[in-house]
Order: sequence, then C-alpha cells, then structure tokens
Amino acid sequence: MKNLRTNLIRFIAPFILLLLLLWSCNDGKLSNSKAEKALKDEYPRYRTSTVQINDNSLSPGIPNELKLLSERELARYTYIPPGTSGYGCYGQLTEEGKQYFVSEISNEFIVMAIAKVELEAVTGVREIPAINASEVEYTEKIVEVTPVGEIFNDISVGKTYNVTATFNKYNEGWRVDKLSTRAQKITISETYTEANENQAKYTVVDEFLTAFKKAVKSKDKKEISKFMFFPFRTDNGLSNTIEEVDSDIGISTFDVVLNINSLQKYDDNDYGSPGTGLKFSKHRKGYWKLDMAFGNPNNAR
Repeated sequence: MKNLRTNLIRFIAPFILLLLLLWSCNDGKLSNSKAEKALKDEYPRYRTSTVQINDNSLSPGIPNELKLLSERELARYTYIPPGTSGYGCYGQLTEEGKQYFVSEISNEFIVMAIAKVELEAVTGVREIPAINASEVEYTEKIVEVTPVGEIFNDISVGKTYNVTATFNKYNEGWRVDKLSTRAQKITISETYTEANENQAKYTVVDEFLTAFKKAVKSKDKKEISKFMFFPFRTDNGLSNTIEEVDSDIGISTFDVVLNINSLQKYDDNDYGSPGTGLKFSKHRKGYWKLDMAFGNPNNAR
C-alpha cells in the first residue's frame, strides 16, 4: 500500500507542477514578453514626412525637396522661369515615386514614406489596475531608409525612437489599444517598375545618344521609353509609336534626335542640344536618360 501511494505521488507530481506553471503564466498580468508578442503584429510600419511637390506661390526657384526627388528618379517637374506666362514649378511623381505616396495635404504638399521601422525591444510595463489597462514602453528602430528618406539628413538605419503603447484587458486577454508612434501601417512595393528594371544602362553619354537614336529610328514606344526619364503618354493613354507624343513634351516627334551630331555640355551630369529643348541627364547609378524635351534645358537644372 505504501509503495502504491509513493508511485501515485510520483505520477501526479509532474502534473501538479505543470498546472502551477500554467497558472503562473496566466495570472492576468501583462509581461514584457506578452507585450512584445502582441506589438510585433503592429509592425513593420513606416515613418512619413511632408514633401513639397508644387510651388504655386510662383517663387523664382525650384523647391529643394522636389529637386532632390527628381535626382533620385522619384519625381519629374516642369519649371517655367519668372517673366514667362504661367511661371512656377510643377512636380509629378514617377511610377517609382508613387510607391511611397501616402496622402495629399494640399495642391503643394504631400506626405511620403521615408523609413521602415521595426519593434526593437520592450523596456517596461506599468499596470493601471483601476481601469484594467497597462502602459508599455518600448523602442522601435529604423531598419530601412526609402529613396525618399535619403533626402533627409536626420534619417538613418539604426536610429531608434521611444514609444508608448496602451493595452486594455479583455476576457480573452490583453489587446493593443493605441500607440504613440508616428509611424504608420503602409504597404510599400518591394520591386521597381518594369520601366526601371529594363532601363537603358549607358554610363557614357555618347554611347547613350547612339543607342537612343537607334531606338527613335525604330519608332517602338517600349524601346524609346527605356531611355526616357518622364512618362511617354498621349491624351489617349500610352502611345504605341513615337509620332504620338504628348503635347506636354513640346515636340510632335523625336525626328530631331536623328539629326543631332553633338551635344553641348552644361555640367558633368547634364548635356543638351541647343534649340531643340532636349536635355540628357545622368541619373541613378550613373545611367543617362532623356530628362527633358520642353523649353530651354537650363530651366530644369
């Protein structure tokens, strides 16, 4: 009988210990680990910033943010200098730039995603029993800077921010109620557009011009688009041949390109053809593209 009792205790003891362990883990308190597990569902998030895309005040300059976005192929703009009818600066996001668009504030300003952040660590939990709530302090960290974020000096990978989260207690457990973070839940495409993937990759301007002439001579829209920085469209949508060029570009065809024998150098990153309104610029990774086909090439520098 004694041996039976001993064996029974040995058999039941582990189950008692397991029940005690489960009870201690489910005592209703919000631990750091529980809070961290719940908060991870709120990430990744993106920090955002206001960017000036147009200048309706007709100042004699180009908004610096728009200029920097253009250098990264995230926007293009038309600049009409003072003294000309309708002068001002008018920007438009490229297909790649649209990936980081969040919202519009006004005709001049928009909000764009500048950095991807992840939860780094929970640093503390403060219980508020009177209202069945808890405040959780934690840090989030920048893990990726978007091409838009590159124009801001204070944005860098590894930078952290202190955040407070409010949790409310329900029958089934704790839920995140609100976060003090400025980062938003935004879906950002991880791939470039087909146009960027298939861009003409010439780092020498003369070689670029020779290849561009060949594309123009073919009159194939897809081939020509590889050499261009701005969308190739008509009033009826994407055109199929080079003859159907949008009036915004300012020329009816690119036949003039076939007659260009040499380019004028404006600086190391800009060449043009005087009198044609064509400007060729060096963009991402040193590749050349047709940057402008309207007005004086100097206006877009």
